[in-house]
Amino acid sequence: MTFLDGWLRDVGAGLSFFTRWPLPASAHAVPLADAARAVPIAGLLAALPSAVILLLLGGADPLVAAIAATAVLVASTGALHEDGFADVADGFWGGRDTASRLEIMRDSRLGTYGVAALVLALLAKVACIAVLMKMSPLFAAGAVLAAALMARTAALDIWIAGPSARPDGLAASRPTEASFHIAALIAAGLSVALIFWQAPAGVISATFLLLLTVKGLGVLARRKIGGVTGDVIGAAIVAGDLVYLATLAIWASP
Repeated sequence: MTFLDGWLRDVGAGLSFFTRWPLPASAHAVPLADAARAVPIAGLLAALPSAVILLLLGGADPLVAAIAATAVLVASTGALHEDGFADVADGFWGGRDTASRLEIMRDSRLGTYGVAALVLALLAKVACIAVLMKMSPLFAAGAVLAAALMARTAALDIWIAGPSARPDGLAASRPTEASFHIAALIAAGLSVALIFWQAPAGVISATFLLLLTVKGLGVLARRKIGGVTGDVIGAAIVAGDLVYLATLAIWASP
């Protein structure tokens, strides 16, 4: 396998996990843990349709554009991370002990905590994107892409740190630290290319708060359920993405 083939394989594996796009069977054959170095690239591509919508609707009402972009992103990813975010809210605050929390998180049905958390997260994301659209559609599109790739890359950190709360599932096999370092460098370079030149102070603040949020969720997960799960990783992506966009929206507000 050539160098390029290896990267294409890993990006395909990332897309097979992060999206519901029709992909060749070979893309589903590689576990995400083995393709972690390509996570920021896959994250950027997963959010690309949403960013394109923002550019196409640049002349529309910012709120309409933000709703459309969020809907496209949710459809593109199959609401995978949002599902994990809701499950974590249900489990962490609906269970009395580790066993009950893990059992609730495995249940496909949503409870009050999960529904409330999911609705608030989506509303907040729409609001943040609408604010960024008022600055400029180009900045909003770049911010959506940067938030997507940075949040997915940051989630690798708590995945690697572990431990896994279950003997099975996504978190049971972990990426290597070397692959995470490669992913972090790629993510930093992509975020600089996308929006750092437009808002250096905002991007630095957003990145710091995103990392703090994801780290904090990892600590909370260890206290609540003894480690991380696929749902926790998904929740970290949603929370990190939202904090990144919110920080930029606050920075961009007059």
